[in-house]
Amino acid sequence: MAFKEVISRVAQIHINDAFYYYESQQHDLGLRFFIEFKNAVRYILLDPYLFPVKSKNLRELKLSVFPYIIIYEIVDDIVIIAAVFHTSQNPKKKPSK
Repeated sequence: MAFKEVISRVAQIHINDAFYYYESQQHDLGLRFFIEFKNAVRYILLDPYLFPVKSKNLRELKLSVFPYIIIYEIVDDIVIIAAVFHTSQNPKKKPSK
């Protein structure tokens, strides 16, 4: 089954914030973050059921270089990226739907 991705507005804000933060720290670091994010999403789309359910129907994948996790859910053949959460934040702020 081919899965499609949908990125929520909240997740898009998180991605943009991270991109601009890293870009302000070092030229092209924001681009490296975005490339790692897109590669992780491609990996999720190959088999979204590979990653465990952490809270309700939400699953998580940690990025390998940057301290972020992608929080997503599966609805039929759609992977909905609900949030991109920085792991140094208070875990109580992590979206749980």
